[in-house]
Amino acid sequence: MGSKYNFICPSCEYESGLVSGQPDSGMMVAVDTMVCQDCQSVVDVVVQIFLDEYAAEIDLNCCPDCRGTRVSPWPSQHPCPKCQEPMVQDSLSPEMLWD
Repeated sequence: MGSKYNFICPSCEYESGLVSGQPDSGMMVAVDTMVCQDCQSVVDVVVQIFLDEYAAEIDLNCCPDCRGTRVSPWPSQHPCPKCQEPMVQDSLSPEMLWD
């Protein structure tokens, strides 16, 4: 079971929405939190599918927001894609568990 959190940038107030913040996996897919160079967003990108019946429905290695393929792993320092300042996990946002 994976976990998702909201990350915020204290400098420019950008919010990631719910992302794992690191490589993570559930029962059907594995994701990695990445920065999309096309839409400048922090997103969880599906990097592996564990169940073949879902392979045709899920695009690997592309942004779920804009379908862009120019994605790169989000560095462990969690820089904001808008201003490059460090983002922090939103302590007021609840954790979401996913399969």
